[in-house]
Amino acid sequence: MWVWAAQLDIPRYDPINKQFKVLCMTVTNYRKQVNSKEHQVVTKGKGRLSLRKIICLLFPHYHERERDGICINGILYYIARSDKTCLIASFDVGSEEFRLINMPEGFNLTYISALVNFKGKLCDVVYSGSHGELWVLDDIQKEKWSKNSFDSPNTDFEEVKSTWATDTGEVVGKIHSMFSFTTWIASVSEELKLKELMIRFGSKCFL
Repeated sequence: MWVWAAQLDIPRYDPINKQFKVLCMTVTNYRKQVNSKEHQVVTKGKGRLSLRKIICLLFPHYHERERDGICINGILYYIARSDKTCLIASFDVGSEEFRLINMPEGFNLTYISALVNFKGKLCDVVYSGSHGELWVLDDIQKEKWSKNSFDSPNTDFEEVKSTWATDTGEVVGKIHSMFSFTTWIASVSEELKLKELMIRFGSKCFL
């Protein structure tokens, strides 16, 4: 039997209690039981470090290690997975409460996707073959989403190395294929514009 603890994101600041917090989800790998058995919060405030157990009322799940969580305005979003379910969950750093984020019809949370901070809103960038989708959570209380689609610059990619958003409203992705790296930039406005930047040198690529 072995145990691993998934640390979701870097320490986040709770402005109300003036503390830094880290959420930990402990998973025991025993007879293929991979759901989190214990949730803990590491808190640092006024020079003191403490570790507390907290209660999660969501369905038994674990944090998908291949996709990082993202903290926006004091709320940590992450991919919650079980044997048959893959959803987006949130953890309020201040109240320490968990919540499931309902996804609209047509939202396919595939394995190849990434959560990013787009202008202070949660955005899930979904890669699917020759095209991609940007799903932006416009209103967290009403769970209202908006969608933009774009053509993928590389249909034979093997791995998404990184995805992030800029302050100017651009979503950037770095895709790794067998022979090169491709960096694409999508500007989200009234029209979705996509630029592909790629420099190849033999079997290597320099950006």
